[in-house]
Amino acid sequence: RRSFIKLSLKFDDRTAPASRSLPCDEHALRAGRAAPAAARARRAMTGFDPDRRYRVLLVHNRYQQRGGEDAVVDAEAELLLRHGHQVERYERHNDEAASLSRLRLAAGTLWSTRTRRELPALAAAFAPDLVHVHNSFPLISPSVHATARGLGLPVLQTLHNFRLLCPQG
Repeated sequence: RRSFIKLSLKFDDRTAPASRSLPCDEHALRAGRAAPAAARARRAMTGFDPDRRYRVLLVHNRYQQRGGEDAVVDAEAELLLRHGHQVERYERHNDEAASLSRLRLAAGTLWSTRTRRELPALAAAFAPDLVHVHNSFPLISPSVHATARGLGLPVLQTLHNFRLLCPQG
């Protein structure tokens, strides 16, 4: 008989459930061999190897007043470093917006030529395995995704709010 097990990704001492279940041999589950089977299945499905040390490029547009998203990015960087991964950051700060005209800010929110220009150089120097994008508005823009794709880098996007669907977020 086949049953399903829920995959989990382990971060620090907490566990977050993955988005899908995989078939598992019920006999292996009873024999206590389900965890290695789940790890093998996760590796095959995602390419994620929990024993490997990754090079992660964190991308974030900081707010004028420090908020929850800023704290999450800092905590993630600390956690990754503590577990032996290498971390590089591409960040911009909303204080930069004060020096831009409304038209230039609006255009840059839709497509940042600066991000498109700066990211390839950073990626060439750091050689990340993964680009983790947090907040890209208003200064980094969705151009970060096209640039990473053009460089052949996988992107993980964390949505802290609904700004991608609604500018009021």
